[in-house]
Amino acid sequence: MDFKFSLISFMVFIFLQVIFYKISLKKAVESYWFLAIFYFSVLLYVQGLIIFCRKFGIEFYEGPLLVMSLIIILKRGIKKAPSFDKLIFELPNFYFFSALSVAFIWLSCLSRHTIWTPIESTLEAAFWAVLTALILPIISGLQERLELMDIPLHFSIQSLLLLAVSFLILCFSYF
Repeated sequence: MDFKFSLISFMVFIFLQVIFYKISLKKAVESYWFLAIFYFSVLLYVQGLIIFCRKFGIEFYEGPLLVMSLIIILKRGIKKAPSFDKLIFELPNFYFFSALSVAFIWLSCLSRHTIWTPIESTLEAAFWAVLTALILPIISGLQERLELMDIPLHFSIQSLLLLAVSFLILCFSYF
């Protein structure tokens, strides 16, 4: 899979999570393993859906089937999971937003890849799930540090955070 495309997609996803939901560094570190397992299970679910659609010849319907199944599965939320408050009232709950975003990123990554085996894509799913859960505390920590700074009136915390995330993407993609 295209590493740079995947990295940029997952970094932007984490950036949106930090902007749209109230995620503290402490809570992000405490929920690291839960989020890694959650992301991994969503990525495996997408792989299973792709295999199902390819087996029955309905490859065009992967997106709608994905959205419908995630709505059914995550309608009530996940019990006993770390909760993150929304900063915008109209947003869906954290886990539905995360599952939908991660699922569509992974769906586009797998559709761009012509030849893949389930074992290879499962290992890549584990890598991206752990990396995505690892980046969340980094970016939430950056946001907490930026909130403590005295920022000029023309700047906002979100724009500076976007700039910091862009530098992180550059560092990771050319490392």
